[in-house]
Parts: sequence; C-alpha cells; structure tokens
Amino acid sequence: MGPFWGLALYAVHADATCAMAGLIWFVQIVHYPLFGAVPPAAFARYENLNTQLTNRVVAPTMGIELSRAALRSRRRRPSVCSRGLRGAGCYSWPASGL
Repeated sequence: MGPFWGLALYAVHADATCAMAGLIWFVQIVHYPLFGAVPPAAFARYENLNTQLTNRVVAPTMGIELSRAALRSRRRRPSVCSRGLRGAGCYSWPASGL
C-alpha cells in the first residue's frame, strides 16, 4: 500500500471516529435525559424503536472503523493492541456487543 492510501485510510478513520464521538456526546447530553419523559407504559415500544433507529446511524460508522482496522491489521508492523498497550480501541468492538 502506497503512502497516499495509508494517509487516506487514516483520514477516513479519523472522520469516522470524530463522527462517533459527536454522536456519543449527543446521546449523553440530549437523548438519554429524554428517556425520563417517556411514560412507563410506552417505554418498551419507545426503547425498541430507539434501538432500531440508532442502529441506522451507528452501524455504518462503526463499519467504517472496523474496515479501517482490518486494513490496518494487514500491515507487518505489530498493532498497538499486540504490543500490550490495551487502549479503548482494543476492546470497543467486543464491549459493544457486535
């Protein structure tokens, strides 16, 4: 892989990561507090719809991050995870319950 493609992959990954960070902040500040406004009788339906609609936004972005990580793992250099530096990226996919 040439230097251009390596840099392009980093840019795509950075964009996807920034999009996820923005989405996480939105959910924490706006979305979760609104759960309290849902009547208890309607909460199960609301939560089901919320999950379905949230997946439409989150899944493509996580897919981009996963694809980028898979392409990166094909390089010969050891990854950050394999060097013992267990950052959040090493555990984010299993923890999210793919």
